[in-house]
Amino acid sequence: MRLAAALWRFWYVRSHFAEGRKWITELLAMPAASARTAARAKALNGAGNLAYNQGDYATAQDLHEQSLAIRREIGDQQSISGSLNNLALVARCRGDYVGARALLEEAIGINRTLGNRNWEAINLNNLGNAVHDQGNYAGARALQEESLAIFTDLGNEWGIGMSLCDLGNAVRDQGDTAGAWVLYEESLARRRKVGDRRGMAISVTGLGDVAYTQGDYSLTRSYFEESLAIYRELGDRLGIIRSLEGLAGLAAAQVQPQRALQLAGAAASLREAIGALDLPVFVDS
Repeated sequence: MRLAAALWRFWYVRSHFAEGRKWITELLAMPAASARTAARAKALNGAGNLAYNQGDYATAQDLHEQSLAIRREIGDQQSISGSLNNLALVARCRGDYVGARALLEEAIGINRTLGNRNWEAINLNNLGNAVHDQGNYAGARALQEESLAIFTDLGNEWGIGMSLCDLGNAVRDQGDTAGAWVLYEESLARRRKVGDRRGMAISVTGLGDVAYTQGDYSLTRSYFEESLAIYRELGDRLGIIRSLEGLAGLAAAQVQPQRALQLAGAAASLREAIGALDLPVFVDS
């Protein structure tokens, strides 16, 4: 059980969602694994995150609720905040923004009490993304700036890179493509500094989106192909899907229907192969 709980992150990073869920589900069903322990809660959390990344939100919510119940019994406040964070991500993807906000605000309260400013910043980042989904770009911007300020104060380069990128999304959707470009570039530089290859690909995709909006299709293709190369290097199949879909949209914009269909078809086939129906956002360990 402890091994499965530790391995879920490998399955997550490598997009082996179905394989990971299969193993953890089988282990959780074993009679000897029925004890309501921290290890079981962690395994339930891992299975929930994998289900979430497959777009199976109903199952993900059930698994995270089971994990949260055990963690509340144990009284592990840090783990409780992690489960609240993950339930909020599920709620966001199900369109329950009121529920997502309540869960994240509870998580933020716990982390502020514990003095865990790193996870407070992550919760604020996720809250900003939920607010962004509702079209409140000014609110999202304020939350991302608050998250960024904490990460900056902590000197957390990984977190700074993430917040800069998500702040770029809010600024971009406020119509300031030039400002978004600067934020994406700074995010990319920070992520390069810490060797966050996956994060680099996400920032590069943001630059590609801005280039697309500005009508620079040559630059758009360059960025999407760069992100695709990084994702292939990492073996991140979900990231590969993102880049293929971006390139498919670009081909459609350039009136290249055959190429657009080929790229979209490749992305769809890969989605089906790994059971990924929707895109993920940041999850807790």
